[in-house]
Amino acid sequence: MSIQRTEAIILKTIPYGETSKILTTFTKNMGKVNLLAKGARDVKSKYGGSLELFNYISVIYYDRTERDLQYVSDVSVIDPFLQIHNDLDRTYEALAIIEMCNRLIHGNEDNLHIFDLLVQTLQGIDRAEKRPVNGLLYFMLHVATRLGFTMDFDSCKNCRDVMDHKELNFSVEHGRVVCESCPSHLRNVSGALLSKESLGIMRQIARSHGNGLYNIAMSEKACHEVYHLLLRHLQFHMEELQNLNSLSFLKLA
Repeated sequence: MSIQRTEAIILKTIPYGETSKILTTFTKNMGKVNLLAKGARDVKSKYGGSLELFNYISVIYYDRTERDLQYVSDVSVIDPFLQIHNDLDRTYEALAIIEMCNRLIHGNEDNLHIFDLLVQTLQGIDRAEKRPVNGLLYFMLHVATRLGFTMDFDSCKNCRDVMDHKELNFSVEHGRVVCESCPSHLRNVSGALLSKESLGIMRQIARSHGNGLYNIAMSEKACHEVYHLLLRHLQFHMEELQNLNSLSFLKLA
């Protein structure tokens, strides 16, 4: 048995026994770890509200390699993401993101790039003064890139600038824009029509960092188009993301 200390995001919580709680966490150093917090649901619990969904925590736990469930020793909150908890739309957007992480991340898989992306996105959604939904779109696009399924919005197989064309599609199979001049075998693959407004938004999201992301304006139609294209791309390449339960709560669904 060893003592581990790491940062983590709480992806899921379920009651255990009369007063305890099981946590599914995405840790910074050890991938996905299941933790048992004894007495966490007791009114006099030392944990208080530190073990709530979404919370960004520093946790100390006893690691027994022969067990799937580890025992929590101590927890402190780094960021409780209060606005996510207090605003229903932000809550649903964050739920979608952490469900994706819960499906994609497996135990003992160190994935610091996705952990950092998750923390950055939750912080952005929590603090955004407007358009927190942009954080969900940003996460979906960039998690695809970090898992090796990059989306190219700048060129197709034949064109330097796809904006010159009247009709555009996006091939989720090839991860790139397809225009009317592309070979038929590219135009007939699984994909979606893509308006120039949506293409421009995708380009902006792909290149945005920090607060500028939440200043990207878009019509409701374009927002839906971008979301559904990103979802189709993710689900085409990652079977784990089929039938996500949280998506039904989104206004975009």
